[in-house]
Amino acid sequence: MLLCDKLEAKRNQKNKLQLQINSAAINNLIKANDGISFNNAWSFIVNQFDSLYTVKENVTVLKDAILNLAIKGKLISENLKNKVVNNTEIDIISSIKFKINEKEYPFLLPKGWKWLALNDLGLTQTGTTPATKNSEYYGDYIPFIGPGDIKKQVINYTNLSLSELGLEKARLISRDSIMMVCIGGSIGKLAINDRDVACNQQINTITPYSNIDLKYLFAVLQSSYFQNQVLSNSSGSATPIINKQKWISIPIPVPPYEVQKVISNKVDELFKLCDMLEKNIDQSSKKQSQLLNAVLAQV
Repeated sequence: MLLCDKLEAKRNQKNKLQLQINSAAINNLIKANDGISFNNAWSFIVNQFDSLYTVKENVTVLKDAILNLAIKGKLISENLKNKVVNNTEIDIISSIKFKINEKEYPFLLPKGWKWLALNDLGLTQTGTTPATKNSEYYGDYIPFIGPGDIKKQVINYTNLSLSELGLEKARLISRDSIMMVCIGGSIGKLAINDRDVACNQQINTITPYSNIDLKYLFAVLQSSYFQNQVLSNSSGSATPIINKQKWISIPIPVPPYEVQKVISNKVDELFKLCDMLEKNIDQSSKKQSQLLNAVLAQV
């Protein structure tokens, strides 16, 4: 048992060191302001990849880094950036009501990108709940989503549904919208609905316009940049809540549509790698457990 305690202490020490090194490496990658610094930071991660990504916490940090690099235009080649600047313009005009002050830009964007309020990128809505005392409003016509139905970016459509009459008292959220919890301990939790739904007032939604790539916008909204904006614009300490006006006013970095598609595809590709890493970690832990059981069976 003394040996086990020592092994556990060594493992914890190693994991802590891995987390610290990975955090520093990712920080250098995100803060790199030129090609040389970026390449050096990325080379370090690549060279230490096998040793760094043996704990899930580091994979989580890597995923967030991928998102933050994506929304800063650091996942695409210089050739594509130049091509876009020369040949493409963003055909979205920022609304006067939600126009973003240049002095308030959260960070610098590549040429050809714009800062636009979330409200300018799609139809934004907050859900509403039909009177629960009226049983005629509830049935099996359309799923009715609450915050508890959104877990790990997946929606449970089977918990509660509205009738056709109930939908008249609610708001229709078209498929391929982004749904985000706007209150409580799960604030910022989000998912994309793959069918038409309705939702309660604890969820804000956006249905992107045709010139906004759904997966790109989803990458922005799940990034730590946007999540921090949600928290900083929330009121209430015990139960944080962000109202719709503040939510739709959050600045979004928007590249031309062609670049949005490239970035969302690159994020998908890199997230598949992260999923493989997490799977390998699970398999490694399972093998270690099997080995321990085999050893104990011989005692």
